[in-house]
Formats: sequence, C-alpha cells, structure tokens
Amino acid sequence: LQLHPVPIDDLKVPDFISSFDFDFFNKFQSQVFNTLYHTDENVFVGIVKGSGKTVIAELALLNHWKQNKGRAVYICPSQEKIDILVKQWSSRFGDIAEGKVINKFSNELSSNLKVLADSHVILSTPQQFDLVSRRWKQRKNVQSIELFIADDVQIVGNGAEGSVYENIISRMRFMSSQLENKLRIVALSTSLANGRDFGEWIGADKNNIFNFSSKERIRPLEIHLQSYNINHNPSLILAMIKPTYLAVKGYEAGSSLVFVPSRKQCIEIGLEFLRLANADETSFLNANIEDIEPLLNKVSDQSLKDSLSSGIGFYYKNMGATDKKVVEKLFNKGALSVLFATKDTAFYAPTANLVIVLSTQFYEGKEHRY
Repeated sequence: LQLHPVPIDDLKVPDFISSFDFDFFNKFQSQVFNTLYHTDENVFVGIVKGSGKTVIAELALLNHWKQNKGRAVYICPSQEKIDILVKQWSSRFGDIAEGKVINKFSNELSSNLKVLADSHVILSTPQQFDLVSRRWKQRKNVQSIELFIADDVQIVGNGAEGSVYENIISRMRFMSSQLENKLRIVALSTSLANGRDFGEWIGADKNNIFNFSSKERIRPLEIHLQSYNINHNPSLILAMIKPTYLAVKGYEAGSSLVFVPSRKQCIEIGLEFLRLANADETSFLNANIEDIEPLLNKVSDQSLKDSLSSGIGFYYKNMGATDKKVVEKLFNKGALSVLFATKDTAFYAPTANLVIVLSTQFYEGKEHRY
C-alpha cells in the first residue's frame, strides 16, 4: 500500500522511542506496524533479506512489554546471529520497563532450564529449544511463554534443521491449544512462494499475512550473471579469479564482498588478488598503514595480517574472536576494499555495495562430490 513512513514517535513510550537510532520506520515496517504493535494476533511477514526484519521482531517484543506479558522466545537457525543480537538487545532493552533480562540458550540442558526460569527474553536455535520444550507438560516455564518469534522460517522442512524447526512450531501451536493460553506467533522469512499456506499453518488470519514480492526492496538491486562451462571445479575457480579481480578493481562506489566456497579458497584467492594487484601497481588499502598498525598488531593469524595490510580481508566461520573484530572494524570503516567470506557466513557477514558469489558449487565430503 502507498503508506507514509510511520514516525518512531508513534510508539508513544519514551523508553521505546529512545531505543531506536532512526526517525521513521521503512516501508515494510510501516506496512506491518499497526498489526504488530497494536494487536496480539499471529503474524507472518515475508520480505527480502536486508529489509529490517529484526526491527519487526523488536516491534513485537515492545508490544509484548507494553502489556506486561510473560516470557518471549526468539528462534533463529544461526548461532552467530544470536550472539550478536543478545549483546545488542541487552544494551538497548536492558533498562526498559524496570529492566529486562535477555539471555541465550547453550547446548547444556540443565543450564538452559535455569536461563529459561531467570529471563524475560530467550534467544535460541531450533535444536536448543527443541530439547527444552519436549517435556512441556512438566515444565511450567515453557508453558508460560506468551510470545514466540520465529526468524528465517524459510528453512522449515528443508533438511534436518528445517524438520526440527517445523517440529517446535507445531509443538508450540499444540501446547497453546491444549492449555488454552494466549500464545502469539510471529514468523519472519524471506519472500515465500507459498506464503499464504505458511501463514495459515501458524494460525495467522489472512489480513495478517504479509508476503511481499521479492522484487520489492529498500535499495535497487542490479544482478549480473556470468556463466562458465568448465567441469573441473579447481579450474573453474581459477578461471573466475581474473574477471572477479577486474570487477572489484573497476568498482568505485564502495566496498566489495566476495563469497567463496571454503576457507582455503579465501586465502588462496586473496593471495592471487595480491599478486594481480602488485602486477598492476594497484592498492586495495584505503587508509595509511600507520593508522591501522595498532589494530594489525592484535591479529594472531599471520597470513590474515599480511593481507589486511594490503587492504584484503578474510572472513570465515570459527575464526578467532579478536581477528574477526579487527576485520569487521576495518571493513566497516572503509579501510579494506575487498573482503573474502565463506558461504556459511552469509547470515551475519558485513554488508557491501558490490557482492560477488564466486562459484555456486561446494565440496560435500559425505558424498565425495561437488
């Protein structure tokens, strides 16, 4: 609908207003604002990634606290995203309405039960919540959950993790009908082909199913495809390096993020980039080396340190916490022109103006094939 952006002041509560650092909700958040903030009905929202789904989850939480209701649970398949959100929400919402305790589950059942008892908001992966909620009939703290926010539900039914996710949503629906208590489910996803079916499955009324077209975005998107007909995977990757280098080098409008299949390729392609840059006498570093020296001295991985001093960063799963912070800081401040990230960091990698997906194949060890 052609709506005017909803101003932040419409939240009406000074504590809530001060927790956001912008003045207006974006076009998607404005469409769902009324339903999320002024009703307690189940809602499904399907929008393209990067459109502010987390703020939509926060609106549901604020509405929940406005009415002094019980526990809330936020489910997300990515543990890294949960780790980031726990810190953010604790600092932003910790003092709201006499203080809110915000925690995350671990993989230890006994400590999770204690966390559940002590917290207003719990962040969890589907697997962690599955273990805690299985014996819901004996666990009063599970029965007292009144808001269930399910993020990234596009993975439901997809592989082992998707099956667990489907299970816990069904279990919460079943529990709420057995106990006849008012449980609100807010499901957030990328745009789905069967958004109406999914919304009805979680118990949302047809007026509360917001499944936006995947063409609708906050910023315009340009997509370029380049195909290769090389069957041998290592040769295929090698053939892609030079075109990728030329695309990054010719891109003046900001930083570039290159997704590669594995950590090993991060480093190998990064070194190849350095070789090409030296041959061209091009530098990818947008800062004086003296200014970033204190940060570089904190890096423990020598190959990462060498590439950072040339303006190229690596970003992969399970990298050292300090190394990761240094890479994020340098990239977000614009000191690095290019960041090589592995495909499994797509949930939480920093954002960039130019994103290149270098090969859509990866090696599956279980099946010995790409």
